[in-house]
Amino acid sequence: MIIVTTRKESVASMMDDEKISMDILSSEVSWSLFRRHAFETIDPKKHPELEVVGKEIATKCNGLPLVLKHVTLQIRS
Repeated sequence: MIIVTTRKESVASMMDDEKISMDILSSEVSWSLFRRHAFETIDPKKHPELEVVGKEIATKCNGLPLVLKHVTLQIRS
């Protein structure tokens, strides 16, 4: 199985199989996704400085779920 990700409709149309379109995540959903993965064992409410920085990072990911996930993996490693 090969998974192809792209933002270009022309590239997606070249694939013969199933196509899944994803919209940009809202800022609230972006923060929720980031918080869930970046703060697995930490309550960000107990560390307000981390919550502020985390929300800034989530905003800079522009609602792109793959970017949010990648950033959280980088933070944890």
